[in-house]
Amino acid sequence: MGWLRALPRFRPVCGLPGSGEDLREALASNLIRQIRHFALGPEGTNISQACSRWTVRMQIQHKAHTVLCDTPEDSIVAARQLVEHPGHFLDLRGLQPRNGGLLPQP
Repeated sequence: MGWLRALPRFRPVCGLPGSGEDLREALASNLIRQIRHFALGPEGTNISQACSRWTVRMQIQHKAHTVLCDTPEDSIVAARQLVEHPGHFLDLRGLQPRNGGLLPQP
């Protein structure tokens, strides 16, 4: 167990939700209008099922949408595009399979 001590330690961040209930309350806030989960697909795998169950447990189904991707790299690309071009992901029907993942139509 000595290797555990070699792992980096991060200082606690104040003001973030600490418990599951705190997190659920924060996510339920009207200040958060949409939540996008970028997860490995396809639909029905343990990852997509876990994402769906967590969304239900957090009671955010009305504002959460899951974007399933073929690779972790595709998930990162799609998430970055959302940050850089937020309007591209407002309508999930505008997504199409491309390069192994779901990306906005050009």
